[in-house]
Amino acid sequence: MYASRGDRGLSKNRLRPARGDRASPARHQSPAAATAGRASDAAGLHDMSIAGLAKFRATVRKYWPRARPLALILLYHRVAEPATDPQLLSVAQERFARQMACLARRYEVVSLQELVRRIGRKAAAGPRLAAVTFDDGYADNLSNAKSILESCKVPATVFVSTGFLENRSECWWDELEDLLLYPSSLPGCLQLEIGGRRFEWTLGDEATYRDHDFASHKNWTVLRPDDPTNRHRVYRELCRLLRPLEEGARQRSLHALRAWAGGQRDRPCFHHMLSADGIRRLAAGPYVEVGAHTQSHPVLARLPVADQREEIGSSKKCLEGILGRSVTSFAYPYGTKSDYTDYTTALVKEEGFALACSNYPQAVAAGADVYQLPRFVVRNWDEERFMRVLESWWNGMREGDCDQ
Repeated sequence: MYASRGDRGLSKNRLRPARGDRASPARHQSPAAATAGRASDAAGLHDMSIAGLAKFRATVRKYWPRARPLALILLYHRVAEPATDPQLLSVAQERFARQMACLARRYEVVSLQELVRRIGRKAAAGPRLAAVTFDDGYADNLSNAKSILESCKVPATVFVSTGFLENRSECWWDELEDLLLYPSSLPGCLQLEIGGRRFEWTLGDEATYRDHDFASHKNWTVLRPDDPTNRHRVYRELCRLLRPLEEGARQRSLHALRAWAGGQRDRPCFHHMLSADGIRRLAAGPYVEVGAHTQSHPVLARLPVADQREEIGSSKKCLEGILGRSVTSFAYPYGTKSDYTDYTTALVKEEGFALACSNYPQAVAAGADVYQLPRFVVRNWDEERFMRVLESWWNGMREGDCDQ
């Protein structure tokens, strides 16, 4: 198990995983497998093409009704309109404003802290609850999202990975996008050592990628099964290979990739992260709470327990130093159930967090585990589809069920 090397020296009473510890290796996926892929239901990739399945589900729900949900927790990343968005992380500013206005009309939107206070109460008929969260710490959470949240009186929690803050760097998946999916001239062959293995790719005709090539493929996303060019194929494969690495190994691979690209990064950057001052400004006022999201955004399940503790604790200390107050909310990077273990949740509790968010699509029920709060990823939907999707989630359906 990945946690075993770090177990020595830990108090058995303080750090004990529950039965059925999930310390198995995480699947090799691109970040979209943790954002877009793991939330493929939210993006409309579902199995409702099977005739009659929606009707069968409705019948099952009729005779075996589920417990009434307490709340929906929504997960965003960016409020922006980048030139391309292969990971489906962005919601346009105008659409986000409409989504928040709709949410405020139809739901009682509460902070995560208030939601946790209500989880222990007996579920009863009443207003539907919702909570809003952001992951990673993109600068547009401040420049574009905060004013909308305030105007709609919607509280939100922004989970920040502090390594991007400290190094003034981009998220690694954004850097891959910059290097491979924007117009540039690159060497025709890429040889790279990743995780002790040697890989080689050929770009062919796409070694030179022009403006019209970019325009033709700017709407491509990782949810598409096809790779329209060799650049898209290399991008997808590098996402899969870099995701499970520990930060040192990942940075070595990225350094070699930058050297191969020969400094082809003179284009504008669309992936700015929050600065320390930006975090303080974001957290000013009653509507935005800042939470921790580790230091380097690793797959925690792949790290020894001691390294997990460092990732979790250092991000908390960094943010508390910036804000001058306690940080008590946490979100697991990527967040699927294979991306963290019961050791991880125990560490989160030990570090003094009051709650933690995962990333698997499920409504919050009364009595839910406050250290594994499920969330739904929201896409760049118009107002009508947004409300239709929320209704399907509340009723325990997949996003596409409401279209049947």
